[in-house]
Amino acid sequence: EIDELFEYYELQNNKRLLQFKQKCMSKKEKAKKVMLKSFEEIGWFPSLAAVRSTYKTACDLYENLEDDALFNKEIYEEYLAVLKKEAEVELLQKIVRVHEN
Repeated sequence: EIDELFEYYELQNNKRLLQFKQKCMSKKEKAKKVMLKSFEEIGWFPSLAAVRSTYKTACDLYENLEDDALFNKEIYEEYLAVLKKEAEVELLQKIVRVHEN
């Protein structure tokens, strides 16, 4: 009876594993169709190496843009802080002049 239970659960496990693999393959196929459609729209690449190269270039560009955006944000925030300090100094100078007059 224990052997039968083990067999039953092994079969159930294998069945679920197979369903999972099929689901993954289905998603992979959908992704492949989307990529192929995109390639048809922009033109075919001469080789798989060209596809990988283009993909890597796109990823690098994205990462660089992301880095630039963060870098520019930091510069912008520093610039804003300097402007605020200058505005505060200017305001204080005006207040002092008003009180002196």
